[in-house]
Amino acid sequence: MKKTLLAGLVTFVLFFSGNSLLAQTNPVDPALISKEQKEIVKLQAKLLEDREKLADLYREKEKNTAQRDKKQADAQNAADKNADMARRLSNETESKQRARSAKKAANKASSEAKAARKAASRVEKNEKAIRNLERTIEKNEKKLEKLEQKVAGM
Repeated sequence: MKKTLLAGLVTFVLFFSGNSLLAQTNPVDPALISKEQKEIVKLQAKLLEDREKLADLYREKEKNTAQRDKKQADAQNAADKNADMARRLSNETESKQRARSAKKAANKASSEAKAARKAASRVEKNEKAIRNLERTIEKNEKKLEKLEQKVAGM
């Protein structure tokens, strides 16, 4: 009985002393967080978001580059076929069928060339977005470093 009473008393004392210790260590009050610390958190979040966007842009660049290469090859094949049809038509100038085939080949070559130009334009835009985002990330990293040094010096 003395042991249970003693154990209960020790538990009671530890419980209330633990609560008083917890009450003494207040969590960080948001009002006490400095402007620089808030800016650090914002910059870290922005950097994380920008790095994710950059990774997405690099994946998109790979896809667009492969698509551009395919479109350029298709355009070259269509241009070669157009040249072949034009040569055949010049051999048989009176053939309506050859004339139609040559016209279709010319139209196909034109549309393939347009698709290749669009694909190349997409790659260029993507590369420009990557360069801009890399520059932004670099600026934000420098800004973050300066703020961290300022906060560490406080």
